Amino acid sequence: MTEACAENTDKPPENPKANRIDLSEYQKSFGGMIDAQGLQGKDYHDIPTKAQLMQGKFGRPDNDHSFTVEPIFEHILVPILKNKCLDDTSLRHLGNAHLLFGHLQKTLSRLKDLDFTRLAKTMLNYDKQEEIPMGKVMCFTAAALHFDLHIPSVIRYAGGNYTADFRDMDKIEKQLVGKVDPKDISDLRRVFTVGTPGRFVGESTKDNMLEYWRYGNHGSILKDISKVTKTMNKEDKHCYVVPMPNWLARFIPNSFYTPNGLISKAGKNDRLVFDGSHMINWFSNPVNKNFDMSKEPPVTYGRVLQEHINRIWNLRISYPNEDILLWDDDIAGCFRQEKHHPDVTPAFGLIIDMFLYFYVGQTFGSIFSPANNEPVRRAREQLAESLGEDLSIIDKHKDLLSKIKFSKPAKAGTKYCQAKKCSLNRGVIDDKGKVANTPLHTFVDDALMAEIRDRMMQAMANSIEALEIILGKPDTELRRAALSLEKFFKATCSPKKIQLGLQFNTRDMVIRITEEARKKIIKELKHWHKSRRSFTAIEAAKLVGNLQHLATVSQWARFLFSSLTHSVIYAIRRNKASLEVSSTKFQALSSMLVEAQAETNAKKALFAQAKIERLVWSKKDKYFVIPTMKSETKLLTHLLENPTLYRWESPIAHRAEKDPDSTTYGDACLYGGGGFSTDLGFWWQIDWPEEIMNRTLIHIKDGKSGKLISINVLEYLVVILNYAAATVAHQETVDKGTSDEEYPTNLNLVDNTSADAWTTKMCTKSKEAKSLALVLCSMMINNPVGLNSKYLPCTQNDIADAISRLHKANKMFEISQLMQDYPELRSCRRFHPSSKLLSRLYAAVLSGSAKEVVQQIEPNELGQLSPGKTTS
Repeated sequence: MTEACAENTDKPPENPKANRIDLSEYQKSFGGMIDAQGLQGKDYHDIPTKAQLMQGKFGRPDNDHSFTVEPIFEHILVPILKNKCLDDTSLRHLGNAHLLFGHLQKTLSRLKDLDFTRLAKTMLNYDKQEEIPMGKVMCFTAAALHFDLHIPSVIRYAGGNYTADFRDMDKIEKQLVGKVDPKDISDLRRVFTVGTPGRFVGESTKDNMLEYWRYGNHGSILKDISKVTKTMNKEDKHCYVVPMPNWLARFIPNSFYTPNGLISKAGKNDRLVFDGSHMINWFSNPVNKNFDMSKEPPVTYGRVLQEHINRIWNLRISYPNEDILLWDDDIAGCFRQEKHHPDVTPAFGLIIDMFLYFYVGQTFGSIFSPANNEPVRRAREQLAESLGEDLSIIDKHKDLLSKIKFSKPAKAGTKYCQAKKCSLNRGVIDDKGKVANTPLHTFVDDALMAEIRDRMMQAMANSIEALEIILGKPDTELRRAALSLEKFFKATCSPKKIQLGLQFNTRDMVIRITEEARKKIIKELKHWHKSRRSFTAIEAAKLVGNLQHLATVSQWARFLFSSLTHSVIYAIRRNKASLEVSSTKFQALSSMLVEAQAETNAKKALFAQAKIERLVWSKKDKYFVIPTMKSETKLLTHLLENPTLYRWESPIAHRAEKDPDSTTYGDACLYGGGGFSTDLGFWWQIDWPEEIMNRTLIHIKDGKSGKLISINVLEYLVVILNYAAATVAHQETVDKGTSDEEYPTNLNLVDNTSADAWTTKMCTKSKEAKSLALVLCSMMINNPVGLNSKYLPCTQNDIADAISRLHKANKMFEISQLMQDYPELRSCRRFHPSSKLLSRLYAAVLSGSAKEVVQQIEPNELGQLSPGKTTS
């Protein structure tokens, strides 16, 4: 009996060792067939009733958890047969009506005396299981038949690892109070004692259920059934699923069978994905449509990477000349650690090959799974940080910690990139000399840590301790450890480490793309060789998706594939236009979408839109690779193949949330542009050449001719010139040895929303802006100055506005007046952009093209600051 059942009987608790069974018992008793050993010893007095099971520790019935399916005849067949309502003749006719009806009768007879009480015992040697034991399948089948195919009762009876009822929430809560947010503790109690999701009151018609049952799984399941079988064996041996024969599915009431798919990635374990949102028809009711996500905990792990970066930055502030080590540990079967409420578990059915499974642990694909993992994630973070400097915790986990590999200490004289304090970052040591406890930053299941060498062991121990307090102490004889030991022992604690797919280095304080990612994209770009003539929409989209990953690391990379991005948009539009003419299916879906919008039927519209998009993306029409696409792929290949010349990286100084080291202001009018920075001590102003002014609104009233140069483009040009001035100013301090920041960040304030957006995002429409972006890209490559942008209302940008409007004919007088009106400019020197830079910028604006994009522009090529202050 399970612990849950033991509470509700008069029998004393069993000896723990008597409540265990070896894997071999399942294997020898049922070598795929039932023999006499499996038919002995069943005692109905040892089996609790459904009502008794409902009073257990985990997943008691409530008003927030139920799933019902409109009954069909097969759903009541087991009670009819068990209650012997039919005479022999009727039974014979019933068996002749359908092969499975007769098979069900025989199975009931064969399994009625099967001792399935072993299910309530914890299986030993589970890690040696190489295939799902038929003995276990038969025991679950016998239990299901005993409980009239009431799957919640089967799960409650099995208990143990199937419901995680070995966790003592009262004991856990005592260790969390005062250290963890009360709301997180409350959510954790619900997850551990009630189950997930927070609320699931769902239903399905019989037609809807049968539709999904007949649909089966996605093609990836049958594509490599051997991998799927291996994956399901892992799921079974860790008690994440309940296995039964597949033919039993049609007889189980209130059950639902969702399509699953298999994701296989090199270097990672194969993973089944539960496609709970898949709609077969617009009126389909997939399981994910039954959840009320407003009842679930908020998902907040999206901030983890940024918080980890901020942590590294603050450590460097406090420890300027010490190694900052990086470490992360992982939760094994992360979502599976949280269990479904038994009364909704039948909604999570899966049929693969000869088996029917019910997921008792959360699935990858249920929309509520991430939310219900959040209480565990957040509670662990808060608890680990609160444990502080308790050396006994290190001693407690010394056996595990002693096996961790550490990198060698830094050599004497090692140079470290520095960080400085600001209003947002004060370091990790307060004014009284107290060092802050090490925070844990957990991205779903990856717990990230950054700490100096002397304190890292404590951080590791606290992370393990917090995990064990919440998810249970490891007892690998009985169950899989919550800590992923496989990854744990393979990793090395070091200043240089791959975390969340990025290469961190805390000595030079830089984040880089991994070597694996670089080679992968080069390999893909090789398919876009100079002889390639065509592409499909999905091929181009795949390439662009991988390139966008590069842009998350190297800020300048986002400007390098605008043509490829536009080609994806072009291909999609052409695909859609072709389908509108040639595809009756597309036409029918388009009509359905129009009808749904007229009816304000959101569900129908969503279905039609999704199917239309699938048709558009899957169309295999070929499109010519245009010259600009070839130029971009050639350029990207060159940049990636020469990582020492073009560094695919971002300084942590540019990624940390901190005060900008300098702020620049700029503005443009139809006659000229200007900018300034009192932080960096410069100002500048230029008049647009006649060729540009002749194509502005001064001479062209609208953009119908295609020749108009918009004010947005001119504002963007000002942003670039401001960045050039900031770069020159920084380089001057480096040359003089007065720079206190190796990787300064510049915040450019601009009163134009388009120019603001183009500074941090790729422009896909304006050819002039795209060309200017390529010039900006060539300035940013390897540039230590980071660039951020922010919109500034016009009313707050009066100085830059005044500078931009200096009149050409009377400029000396107006400069003098400017200095009187704005005395803060008197201490600034004038920046003079180089003729080379202006030539490239003007060419980009006038012709919509930028030459020699790959050629990096060095700071000394951008211009120069006047030697003295400009006052007239």
